Amino acid sequence: MGIFGTGQALRRREDQRFITGHGQYTDDILLPEQAWLAFARSPYAHGAITSIDVAAARDVPGVLAVYTGEELQRAGVRDVPGAGMPDPRNSRKPIRQPPLARERVRYVGEPVAAVVAESAAIAREAADLIDFDVDELPVVVDPRAARSGPPVHDGIDDNCFGIAAYGDRDATAAAFDKAARSVSVEPGRRPACAGRR
Repeated sequence: MGIFGTGQALRRREDQRFITGHGQYTDDILLPEQAWLAFARSPYAHGAITSIDVAAARDVPGVLAVYTGEELQRAGVRDVPGAGMPDPRNSRKPIRQPPLARERVRYVGEPVAAVVAESAAIAREAADLIDFDVDELPVVVDPRAARSGPPVHDGIDDNCFGIAAYGDRDATAAAFDKAARSVSVEPGRRPACAGRR
């Protein structure tokens, strides 16, 4: 499985300095001419962005810059490449995530615009002034239904990120076949016991 395999326990090394007051968090850092960043985030789980108005945010004293996804794209900022999980069904191409939403929001809290300012308070105040309109699109909240629901990302056939398989499938099936009892659980349902006596 490798040193950083899924589910592997890792010993924490940072606790001693944090619980004795010797840790340093990003909020503790204060450098000359430091700027702060705040985001305007989507309150919608899925929708088409129809407009973004950042004029009021840009007018706040102390604001150094305000960016939207389209502005970043025009400036040559590329999308963040994702690493697709191995999927034996097909050669799934990795999803590319824009740093700020463009055209569509795909989850609650997705960043829609960014504000850079002279203080954290100014950045947050300006981000709250950003006005954007979204035409809501259908949302599927059940994970099982979402796998076959409307695709969230363009160019991807479904909403399955990939399949990761561990262990020996045949040995596992044989163990279940030999078991006196087995239990299956589905989310939202009580366990159903079945088996031989």
